[in-house]
Amino acid sequence: MLKQFLYKVLLEKIGDKKECSIDNIVEEIDIDKRRLVDELKKLNGILVDKNKVILKDKLTFTISLMKNGVSLETILLNLGWRDMEDIVGEILKKHGYNIVKNFRFKYDDKRFEIDLLAEKLDERLIIECKKWRHLTPSMAVKIVEKHLLKAKYYIKYIGGPRLDNRNIKYNIPIIVTSFEAPMKIYNGVPIISLHRFNNFLLEYKLYMNLLNII
Repeated sequence: MLKQFLYKVLLEKIGDKKECSIDNIVEEIDIDKRRLVDELKKLNGILVDKNKVILKDKLTFTISLMKNGVSLETILLNLGWRDMEDIVGEILKKHGYNIVKNFRFKYDDKRFEIDLLAEKLDERLIIECKKWRHLTPSMAVKIVEKHLLKAKYYIKYIGGPRLDNRNIKYNIPIIVTSFEAPMKIYNGVPIISLHRFNNFLLEYKLYMNLLNII
């Protein structure tokens, strides 16, 4: 509980200013200064310099906080991210992907929106971001089935009225969640928690044979 309160206060203090005084944190949570510094040094993306905490890398700091149990809502509120898609998009950019957010299209007289499209070389990731606090297995199945159908409609859409000439060979539907989902993959669609998404991008080619590529 103390750690969660510490992280909450740290976020509130550091905010858009990108730095805060260690003394101000000590005053608010009544913690020994040496212990506070030790806890702060466990977080990535910040620098503890004399009596200051300085935000060095917002994305790295965000992922570090999520790994330590800080809710996505608290992070979005205090660190200036507009939405979950912003964070996922920044991770993708660091891996060399070109991204498009909130892509809207119409197919079979129905309107659809894809949260993120990410392209690199001959691959395209078709990403749905989910910010739910709780996800049962049956809910996860419905989300995957709906996203997979939407991804297939998108492929038909770009192959029809919008001919896709970018030499994409692999279209890979993915679900990214703000929490650990009850299953890691369903029907070939990976369900990845946000704080594990960076590792997923480093490793997913090792098990391409398990993925639903359309």
